[in-house]
Amino acid sequence: IKCNIRNMKEEEIPQVMDIYKETEWHTGHDGIKKWHKLDPNAFKVAVTDDGKVLGVCCTVRLYEDLQYFGFYVVRKKFRGKGIGTKVWNACKELIGNRNVGTNSVPEKIGIYQTREQFVVHEEELLIQENDTLDDIISPDKLIDSLPEDVILETYQEAHLPSMFQYDFKVCGFNRELLLKLNCEEKETKTIVAFKNEECVGFGTIKRSCQDIPLVSPLYADDPNVAEAMLKQLMLSYPLKKGFYMATLFHNKEANDMIKKIGCPPTYKLARLYRRKVPVIFSPEKVYGVFDVNLSPL
Repeated sequence: IKCNIRNMKEEEIPQVMDIYKETEWHTGHDGIKKWHKLDPNAFKVAVTDDGKVLGVCCTVRLYEDLQYFGFYVVRKKFRGKGIGTKVWNACKELIGNRNVGTNSVPEKIGIYQTREQFVVHEEELLIQENDTLDDIISPDKLIDSLPEDVILETYQEAHLPSMFQYDFKVCGFNRELLLKLNCEEKETKTIVAFKNEECVGFGTIKRSCQDIPLVSPLYADDPNVAEAMLKQLMLSYPLKKGFYMATLFHNKEANDMIKKIGCPPTYKLARLYRRKVPVIFSPEKVYGVFDVNLSPL
């Protein structure tokens, strides 16, 4: 099939979202826009002469020496024709010698390690996806009592400096623009937790590309704060059918919350890197992952 490999144009985002929805994967329905604004060269697409997008791969630059592979998908009826390899290789050219991370289902870890040299396996960052498209997920069993002196506030732009500081403690590098764009996505609600005027957590709920509620991220110092934020986010959001949230497999408190609301676990995703990431992550603060596609946490 004849197609051109080039940078994605903003007007092609709806086509890319259609491919993602066809694959039954999850991301915010407006989420690709924030990654595209963060790194306009990150998305490589395979496009026919008449403008049809057949496949996509992304390697967003998170900071100077770390990129992340994600959104790697081809329309179902065009798979097995080498299109995926072409967009993947275009992203590899963009990366050069920088470190890069990606996801893998556990049974394909060996392939990524031998063929693509993703030799560092961050086992403590194993992702557990939890989702359902059809069930009504209720937060009624979640607690909403907060530790002393902790308050929850609906996001305002004035909260961003405190959120930036907290986010740096979680992921170990600067994501100020990304965090701002996440809070400003369409059909999104963010709650921020404060203790003595200092941010101690925040969480966001949005509509996924599968038209269900999606929580990403959910960060907190205290599991009770995380649970109270999750309950408030779910109760306040108009979409009630279906649910998606990715947790860390080794965060017991996060997965206990998922059990309380009755959302079934589905896929596990391993986090792989070419080289050890030098920043210090705080996975114990992660109850819901920021974005499984392009974010370490």
